[in-house]
Amino acid sequence: MIHTTRSAPAVGFRDVHLAFDSEPVLEGVDLELEPGRTTVLLGPSGAGKTTLVRTLLGLYAPDSGETVVDGRAVASLRADELAALRRRTGVLLGGSSVYDASLFGSLSLFDNVAYPLRAARHPAADAETWRILHEFELAGHATALPSEVSAGQRRRAALARALITAPDLLVLDDPGPALDLHNRDAVVRSVRRRTTRSGATALVVMHDLELARALGDRVGVLLGGRIVADGPVDEVLGGIVTAADLDARFGVRAALPVATAAERAAVARRARRQGLGEAWLLMGVLFAMPAKLSLALGSGMLANPAL
Repeated sequence: MIHTTRSAPAVGFRDVHLAFDSEPVLEGVDLELEPGRTTVLLGPSGAGKTTLVRTLLGLYAPDSGETVVDGRAVASLRADELAALRRRTGVLLGGSSVYDASLFGSLSLFDNVAYPLRAARHPAADAETWRILHEFELAGHATALPSEVSAGQRRRAALARALITAPDLLVLDDPGPALDLHNRDAVVRSVRRRTTRSGATALVVMHDLELARALGDRVGVLLGGRIVADGPVDEVLGGIVTAADLDARFGVRAALPVATAAERAAVARRARRQGLGEAWLLMGVLFAMPAKLSLALGSGMLANPAL
């Protein structure tokens, strides 16, 4: 079992503003992640959750304000410093299709999950891979390609790969889709067990209220480009059972922008243009094995346009 002696990083978003094509997405986000704890970020689709996550990964630079890790603004890091931050970060990107940016389509589930440890030349890479595949009930599919298993199995494999290095910073973008009740419970137990063991600081983006309660220590609600609630899960979500309850408390629908057809088309074009290059950048730096990335060329590993 992998253990880490690194201290959990302190992470903060401080008055973060970011706009695309003059359309504001983040309008003064303030959120501090407690070191060694799991913070869940809730909000409707299009609220800017994934955009905020990308400022933490160094894929977007805020127009103003800053995203900081251990007191340093991510946007100010040198290329080697940013690469080092990404190597200590476990990342699960959004999406569960064969063509999302979470798995190499040409590699087996075993090789996908083992990839980070092999990249780091870990002496027990294969043994640890078998251990986590059993933990996520994927050992029987170890030799299968992502296209040969269900969406839920792909999602669990991608999550296993994010966790396998015992990162001290964990960023999970919507881990719940495509998981049935049994596997959701198993994922919650595994994530809880491994983050507790490693002492990781975690940011988990999701829409699911019950999963938020199960995984989170704290929760932030992002609406209209700002954090409208932030606190312990039981305090923020107390009495909220359905999306209608969430709307009644925070005015979710009233905060949603009404986009024109032209604006929606512009967003779709921007997602297609940016998504592929950013996904490859992230994967390449995370695992620091540029030569092996050629294995994935032509594999159909495309960015999920919903990111």
